[in-house]
Amino acid sequence: MIFYAAGFLTFSIVSGVMMYSQYEANQPGVSVSALKEYRALQKDMGGDPAEIASDIALHRGSYTQIVQHKIDDQLFDPLIGLLGALFETLPLMLIGMGMAQNGFITGQGTAGQYRKWTFWAGGGGLLLTGICAYINYRSGFDPVTVMAVEMAATQPGRILMTIGYAALLILIVRRFAHSGLLQRIMAAGRAAFTNYLGTSILMTTLFYGYGLGLYGHIGRAQLYLFVLAAWAVMLFWSKPWLVHFHYGPLEWLWRSLARGRLQPFGRNGAPPPPD
Repeated sequence: MIFYAAGFLTFSIVSGVMMYSQYEANQPGVSVSALKEYRALQKDMGGDPAEIASDIALHRGSYTQIVQHKIDDQLFDPLIGLLGALFETLPLMLIGMGMAQNGFITGQGTAGQYRKWTFWAGGGGLLLTGICAYINYRSGFDPVTVMAVEMAATQPGRILMTIGYAALLILIVRRFAHSGLLQRIMAAGRAAFTNYLGTSILMTTLFYGYGLGLYGHIGRAQLYLFVLAAWAVMLFWSKPWLVHFHYGPLEWLWRSLARGRLQPFGRNGAPPPPD
């Protein structure tokens, strides 16, 4: 938690600087330099109309153009993202390890205990997240405000909701473990690598210019239809596949590479080694 608190403090300072820059830029008689700094910050956050138009044109372009852009401008973004998220993801991993050790994650608590965690942690996190969403809404989804809120203000709510979600999922699994829908969800989880990469390939093909070129044409509400369709595909194929095979295609490939030899694939052959 000390590591988490250090990260929260760091992001809070950065968030505060961003919000102060916005406040200063909106004051009467603001200096030219302060206004210029804020405009540059807005541009970096993606709020500049010219930048948005350029981004749309890029992603409606060819495969080669998109790949070249990612190499030229975003080559180190995964590393930067990893370092930026480290202060939150590492503490969450440690919390998860602690919960596995004390039996929380493995379902050793009582139903009453999990209901309390769902209500208090999940409800508290939902309240805090709702406040953040309201702030963003009142700002008109100003890019600087959204980024500042996302960096720091949402962190306490996220950690509470993570615990609340875990408790709720344990209650659901206990109650509906043998239902057809939950069995399909479990199968999708066992083929998570294939589903993740497959969804990425599917959606980039639908939205990028080398596919259907829908990038920038679909509104926020319409995007949920694509999300639901992707979920349906995952639930449709994963369970029947795992009836006949031990792993999803990419899970099998990854295990074979990691273990240095081809792993049993079909269920009519040898059983796989334990994970």
